[in-house]
Amino acid sequence: MARTFDETPFEKLRSPTEEEYAVIADNLKLSAFQKASLERCIAITLDKCRSHKDRQVAAKHALADQEGLELKAEKIRDLLAEAQREIKSSRDRIAAIGTVQNLGLLGRMLSVETLASFKEEANIDFDVPAELEILKAKKGGNASFNEVLIQPVRMTELEASVREQKAMIDVAYRPELLLFLLSKMNEQFDGWLKQVNVKPDKGGRSTDPVRPFFIYSLACDARDILSKPIQKSGGKAFLDLCGQVFPVCGLSVEGLEQAVKRHLQKPAIWQDIAFYNELDG
Repeated sequence: MARTFDETPFEKLRSPTEEEYAVIADNLKLSAFQKASLERCIAITLDKCRSHKDRQVAAKHALADQEGLELKAEKIRDLLAEAQREIKSSRDRIAAIGTVQNLGLLGRMLSVETLASFKEEANIDFDVPAELEILKAKKGGNASFNEVLIQPVRMTELEASVREQKAMIDVAYRPELLLFLLSKMNEQFDGWLKQVNVKPDKGGRSTDPVRPFFIYSLACDARDILSKPIQKSGGKAFLDLCGQVFPVCGLSVEGLEQAVKRHLQKPAIWQDIAFYNELDG
């Protein structure tokens, strides 16, 4: 029998109360900023989990038309591939397509994380750590370097500080940027088609994606919540954080230490976490 989506872990989820947040903040000695960062992280994570559940429930009905889904994915994949071919064959003309008002608009829409990934492929001059140091210095004014570090830089502040730089990257590398985005979009559909055709559902018990996603989300925001670097094994401070958060969100803490260590040590997961925590990786 094919494996079906299990709604149970999602149905157990709940939002912590103000009193529970206050207890966590007191137990972990969190500042007002750290507590606010924790509340924001949990709210976003719960919202994403619930949205995922809704999509999976809807997908149960769509799976009855598996052949139709595959045809649709193939069509979108082929259209994206055709767009890539058109751009590659006319790179010199791409820059001329667009209005003055839209100059650099695509770059401004992209996140720092996206451009950091694009940097590796296009070899552009965009150094996130360097931009962070510049922003910290601006925030600190005449304060000493140690005093500046006490005030964490929010992602929104980083995005705003490089807004014009992102636009200039778009102006200089529009064809390469379009090809990069199209390739990432294509991976979504091509990867799904390969999974469907190469790794058919063997049935069995459904996996629980909720706990790993909570670990991932808290780890990505650990710098703001804990004000200290996260370790690849998790570390005591992060385990204490998970141990406080999981029960009030409806999650089990059974085998938590091993679950955290196992999840954080996955290369793709740790790459994201290192980026958000400003670690070397």
